[in-house]
Order: sequence, then structure tokens, then C-alpha cells
Amino acid sequence: MNEIINQEKVQDTIPDNEHHAESNKSEQKHQEPKKEIKIIAIEEYEELKRKEKELEETIDLLKRTRADYLNYIKMARNQQEATKEYALVDFFRKIIPYLAMCDTALEHCRNTDNIKSIQEGIELIINEFKKILATEGLQEIDPCGQIFDPYISEAIEMVETENKDENNIVAETVSKGYKLKDVVVCPAKVKIKKLKE
Repeated sequence: MNEIINQEKVQDTIPDNEHHAESNKSEQKHQEPKKEIKIIAIEEYEELKRKEKELEETIDLLKRTRADYLNYIKMARNQQEATKEYALVDFFRKIIPYLAMCDTALEHCRNTDNIKSIQEGIELIINEFKKILATEGLQEIDPCGQIFDPYISEAIEMVETENKDENNIVAETVSKGYKLKDVVVCPAKVKIKKLKE
């Protein structure tokens, strides 16, 4: 009887021990992945922090670059305006004496009946003024006798001709044009010949 009881006790204790061992193994299995997940989470967090710092640095760099660019634009505009003003001052200094000459010529016209003298005075002023404009790079456009070029001239009237060789030739320059280097400031106003139909 005692042996049977003892055997039953032994049998009762064996499953408990095995169950306990299996339970411990199960817990270890569940605990190990949790530690691994925790490590991955920390690494991802650190990576996010690093990227966030890089983003902040990039944004800061962009802000400073934009500020530098705006300052450069402002400075360039100021320099451009200053250069333009100095150029105008220099130009006006050159033409003011001729305005004074015009005033003198006008006063002379009021006090004389000598037309030839007035004409000579006006021609002198015009020629001197043209010299000043030429020194600044301004050139006259007088296409009379040349083939009509719409880039430098504006046709205001057509003149009929029976000569084929004269077709599209500038017959008369009504008003001279002007160009600064290759830029047409003011086109010449002209009459052009057109073949009579």
C-alpha cells in the first residue's frame, strides 16, 4: 500500500516538474524576442534623432543661403542704381554746356535779323552735340539709298517706281534713327520705293 502511494506521489510530482521546466522554457522564449525588439526600437530611435538633426541642419543652411542670396540681390541692385546715377551725372555734365549754347543762340535770334548767323550757330550746336553722343557710343542711322531693313528703319510712306533695281530701296530718310552699338534705340523713319504694278 505504501509503495503504491509513494509511486503515485512520484508520478504526481513528475508532471509538475516537467510542466515547470516547460513553463520556464516558454517564458525564456517569450522574453528573448522582447529584448530583441527593445534593442531594435532604440536603434531606430537613435537613427530618427540623427536624421532629425541632419534635417534641422539642412533647413538652417537653406535659411542662411536664402538670406545671403537676398542680401546679394539687394546689394547688386544698389550698385546698379549707383552706377546708373553716376553714368547719368557724367553724361549730363557733358551736355549741359550745349544747353547753355542753345540759350545763347536763342537770345542771339531775338536780337538779330541775320538768318545766316543764326543758321551757323544752330549747326555748330548740333554738330558738337552729335560728337558728344558719338563718344557715348550712339550712332546715326541714315539708310537713304540702301535696301530697306525693317530692323533699323520704319517705313512711313511708299513711293512708286518703274525701275526694278530700285524696288524696296529707301528713297528718303524723313527722320534719322540712332543705335547704341548693336541695339536700335530709335529706328529711322523712311520712304521706300515700290515697283509700280
